[in-house]
Amino acid sequence: MAAAALFDWDGTLLDSRDAILTAWHASSEARIGRRFPASAAEDELVFTRPGLELFSALSDGDPADTAAFVAAFQEAYADSGRAVRAFDGVAEMLVALRAAGVAIGVVTSKARRRLNADVGHAGLDGLIDAAICVEDVAFHKPDPAPVLAALMALSAAPADAAMAGDTPVDIAAGRAAGTAAALGVAWGASGPGPLQAAGAAAVASDAAALTEMILAAVCHHEPRKVSAP
Repeated sequence: MAAAALFDWDGTLLDSRDAILTAWHASSEARIGRRFPASAAEDELVFTRPGLELFSALSDGDPADTAAFVAAFQEAYADSGRAVRAFDGVAEMLVALRAAGVAIGVVTSKARRRLNADVGHAGLDGLIDAAICVEDVAFHKPDPAPVLAALMALSAAPADAAMAGDTPVDIAAGRAAGTAAALGVAWGASGPGPLQAAGAAAVASDAAALTEMILAAVCHHEPRKVSAP
């Protein structure tokens, strides 16, 4: 069985917040006549719930309207998504983990079409071994199903894997799947407090720190000691 590192995508590996919000604003104004999200609570929904669930709810469950909303969002994101980038140190982290024999998986509620485009825009081609997207599973984070599907794709056991993400739903999914560690990242949507409250084993301040945490969890490496200033 392989050692594996599983990552949420948006807000964890990919800096895509502005691109996603731009696409939501344009498509919601076109389809429902108002800007969504328009509050902190609605922002949280966008970054923690599958888009298809939100498109359907905002279209009152009408299949035709939902499909039109999805198409409008896809068109808007095809433009705004060109600006996404990997967070600082992410490419180097993935290279280092793979060099240590750790397989890389992505667990996202994003459509595969958009994930594939993001990978190219962010320069992460060839660094991801498996990805579970919204269309691949019936249940989504915080349910453990997508995490378990990624582990199966990588031939890895939960005890030999770490799950990293920027929201409490990522932490909940990793813990429910029984991964060796569910790790938070401080640079994404939620920040350290909510991640710690959700049960994160640790919260990384940067990609280098996250690399050390993952290696300690799945390869039993001792984390590098950092002297106090």
